[in-house]
Amino acid sequence: PVTVGLPFPRGVVSDPASLTLRDACGRQLFLQSQPLSRWSDGSVRWMLLDFQASVNANAHGLFQIQTRSGQRKECQAPCLSIQESNRQIVINTRKATFVLNRQLCKPFDRVCLAGVDLIAGDGSSFRLTDELGREYFPHIHDLAVETTGPLRATVRARGELKAGSGFGLTHFVARLSF
Repeated sequence: PVTVGLPFPRGVVSDPASLTLRDACGRQLFLQSQPLSRWSDGSVRWMLLDFQASVNANAHGLFQIQTRSGQRKECQAPCLSIQESNRQIVINTRKATFVLNRQLCKPFDRVCLAGVDLIAGDGSSFRLTDELGREYFPHIHDLAVETTGPLRATVRARGELKAGSGFGLTHFVARLSF
């Protein structure tokens, strides 16, 4: 997976969907694009691009961005899917399924690959232990999908590290990209 931000001159890219990406052999690759900044005329100034690249070790990869009129070809294969509820966020990447708890940043309640659970029944765990041996657990105040597309999704967790007594140590922000 490759994520890169690229600047564009004023007036060159009006619609992010007009961008296509080709590899050195001329094959069109799936491209996820998100405008980060626009010029005063509405055209894109900075664009975040996500794509999958296959490059051999110690080799160079050549990729070409092109603009064209009309819409680019959408992802034909099953793409990332996200399901949200009050209790959890479920991300299916086609290869694995990840379940995120909205209350406690474990970070995962469950990870499944081909229908098989890869972690213990109570999920993974994340905690901070201070020099006195007190343990702090990451309690989530806000869990939100920041980015979603056919190739990459990012979930942001904001919260506070709290001891069992309820004492809060510090705030945290964690991002998980799939």
